[in-house]
Parts: sequence; structure tokens; C-alpha cells
Amino acid sequence: MPQPLDYPTCQKMVMNYLCSGCWEHLVPHIAPEGKYYAKCVNCGDETPGYVTKWWVERQEEESYFEKTEVLRGYPELRESKKMAEESIDELGF
Repeated sequence: MPQPLDYPTCQKMVMNYLCSGCWEHLVPHIAPEGKYYAKCVNCGDETPGYVTKWWVERQEEESYFEKTEVLRGYPELRESKKMAEESIDELGF
């Protein structure tokens, strides 16, 4: 379990960091002695660690540009994605 924090520090963690496991938001939870923990909304007590929101945004940008390059090099992937989306729509999902 992470080290307990005072409330202002916990609030900074919640505002500037995300879960390192699933990149979801953190929420403050009360710990003993008037301290707080920052826990993931999905992982809860199993929160593996923290990464900055800046780092996650950068990773998502890089992934987007990599995807764009792959689709440019393999246009047939774009067509198969369209067909999959149309099939999903036809099935009513």
C-alpha cells in the first residue's frame, strides 16, 4: 500500500497523475490518522502505481501517429476496419 499523504498532497496526486496499470483517474480515500491515499477508480486497493497525465497523453499521441503511419502503409487495414464497424452496426451493437 502506498504511503499515506496529507489532503493537499493527495489532491495534487489526483489532479496530476493516473493509474499506471490502466491509465484511469485516481480518487482520494481516507487512511488512518487523518491521512489519504490516491487510488484508481478501477483498480482500487490493487492500484499498481502512478504515471503523470502528461506521460499518458504523450503515449496516446505516439500511438495515434503510429496507427496513422500503419494505415497509410496498409490501406487494406482501413477497409477491414470499416467492414467490421458496419457489421457491428448491422448487428445492433
